Amino acid sequence: MGVTYRGSAIPRSGQRIPLLTAALHRTCPRCGRAPVFVRYLALVKRCAACGLAIERADTADGPAFFVMFAASPVAAVVGLIMLIGLDLGLWWAFGLTAVLYTGLCVVLLPPTKALMVAIQYKTRPDEFAEPATPETAPDP
Repeated sequence: MGVTYRGSAIPRSGQRIPLLTAALHRTCPRCGRAPVFVRYLALVKRCAACGLAIERADTADGPAFFVMFAASPVAAVVGLIMLIGLDLGLWWAFGLTAVLYTGLCVVLLPPTKALMVAIQYKTRPDEFAEPATPETAPDP
């Protein structure tokens, strides 16, 4: 039958977990059952349901770049609206914009990192494979 996690069995091979579903739920890109984070942005070593070596995913600074790239225009427009439209004053507008920008980044970083892990799994699944041990490595 397979391992049961969150009330359902691991999908059979060939079944696909949608990238956005895995990212928004922050779950394993292979089975979609177990979480990929042990803490805020710290990846688990292995999926608790299917055993995928998630820690091998190397997203580097990609998630932070994309989140900052998306959050900056939003914060800038809202800051200008507060400064010009609401006439809050420079320091109030700057402070509230900084809080908004920080909040957007904090909220968007985990799903973005989970999306990049899922994309990496879908496009380069060989990186998640176990390394060859000396006993199983082919002879040269």
